[in-house]
Amino acid sequence: MSAESAYVFRHALLRDAAYQLQLPGARTRLHGLARSCMESAFGGRPEPSGPAASDGESHTAHASDPFARELAGHARLSGAPAGLVREYLRRGAEHAEAAFRMGEAEELWIEAAALGEAGVRAEALRRAAAAAYQDGRNALAELRYRDALDAARGCGDRGIEGLVAGGLAALLRECGRPDQAADLFRQALELHGDRGSVAEGGCRSNFGDLLLAAGRIAEAREQFERSLEIFRRRGGTRHVALGISSLAVLAARTGRSEEAERGLREALALAQSAGDRRREAQVLGNLGGVLVQLRRPAEAEAAITRARELHRATGSRRNEAHVLGNLGILRARSGETAAAALCLEEAVRICRDVGDRVTECGFLANLGSLYSTAGDSLRSLHAFEAARALSREVKNRRAEGLALVGLGEHHSEEGNDAEADAAYGEALAIWRELGVRAYEGVALGGLAGRCARTGRLDEADRHFAAAIALHESERDRSFEGMHRCEHGLVLLALGRADEARVTWKRGADILREDGLRESLEKRVVAMTEACAAAGVGRFDAPGPART
Repeated sequence: MSAESAYVFRHALLRDAAYQLQLPGARTRLHGLARSCMESAFGGRPEPSGPAASDGESHTAHASDPFARELAGHARLSGAPAGLVREYLRRGAEHAEAAFRMGEAEELWIEAAALGEAGVRAEALRRAAAAAYQDGRNALAELRYRDALDAARGCGDRGIEGLVAGGLAALLRECGRPDQAADLFRQALELHGDRGSVAEGGCRSNFGDLLLAAGRIAEAREQFERSLEIFRRRGGTRHVALGISSLAVLAARTGRSEEAERGLREALALAQSAGDRRREAQVLGNLGGVLVQLRRPAEAEAAITRARELHRATGSRRNEAHVLGNLGILRARSGETAAAALCLEEAVRICRDVGDRVTECGFLANLGSLYSTAGDSLRSLHAFEAARALSREVKNRRAEGLALVGLGEHHSEEGNDAEADAAYGEALAIWRELGVRAYEGVALGGLAGRCARTGRLDEADRHFAAAIALHESERDRSFEGMHRCEHGLVLLALGRADEARVTWKRGADILREDGLRESLEKRVVAMTEACAAAGVGRFDAPGPART
């Protein structure tokens, strides 16, 4: 009978009983023997890893890495030096990270932190914090980061302190504490000392995200460009992919969708060549959002679906929320209001679970628009108000602008003239400040509708004309179609029936071509009533309008 067969235990309690029967010295020797046998089976003991502060780069892989956690346990129980135990814990943690088991990685980094001096402890705590963040546990991540910051300051290692401060700043930005985050980003950059390290590049990239959300476009671009410059000089392919994608997102947020698509496709190719599945998924999600804006729904859905699959495979719930939100916007653009609402509601739930307040407020604004389309005025108002309040708290200017346009529309329909004018005025100021011409056109069109409803037809005419010109230049066909139809009714009220008919029909054709059936039906009803009141033939009837 083989030894393997003779020592198979049919129950864990039997195994534990056999273990407890061994004398302490025998147990120590057996653990040492087990470790030695495992090391021999996997090609010997791995070489020690490099310095603690490694800019997040992994050690050289070793055949024993999948079993590093067990090896650490045998090393500890065999009385091996703390350095060897810590080495196996570190390898086990990094192997778990590579397999996207972030909860396990966080546990192993905490064990490693207990076995080293201050510098090693600070780096292990930082990695534990980063793993907890990736696992969607922001409160735990913040606790780990603050412990790591104390340890880094205690040992006087400015490099580790800069890494920790930058990581904590990125976390606080997402949690909606932008002022604290900005202070920490500046501290981190001072600690990095403008040496052009990869860590400095990552910090600048994250700081740029904060500035972009706050509407400080020029400052955000400066940080992104400096980050990309560093990554091209000192980073690997995956870092360059990050730098390019950050600038592409900035282009998308400022209405330059074609430029954004080019950048994201370049970043996608780099992420795929580097085998970085997390980066690939993030870039695909952003690309899907850009393709939604470019009115290419089939390509957008393919990119979003693939991004969602990768985010689920890599356990990134916060990023899954991002692509769910983009999917909701795509469904809304296709007139699938109920399906769009389900996507956005789930995205909001995930954002709240993981503590991503910056993204949550944008999705709340999108939900407000969907509820309004569905005719649920009260839910729409609550969503817009919540989005406005949260966006102001976390300083997400883009989301605030979206919420204000929605509030302007709601108050206009309810006859709350002062509130509507104030909301539209604030929204226009934000979009002009941000330089986002597409959303400026949306706000102008909303203001034009407000003027039309209150009898200020000349103002409505001017605002609609300006809004439509912006929609044409930005290729925003859905709002161009809607606002052309509404402009047609204003022209009819001004006595310009032939011009009104041409304008309305062009808008209706756009809505029909883009499959926006519900939006078109609503405007057909309004047109029918307006034509009857004016004594002219329907605009969708053949032949010229009759007076």
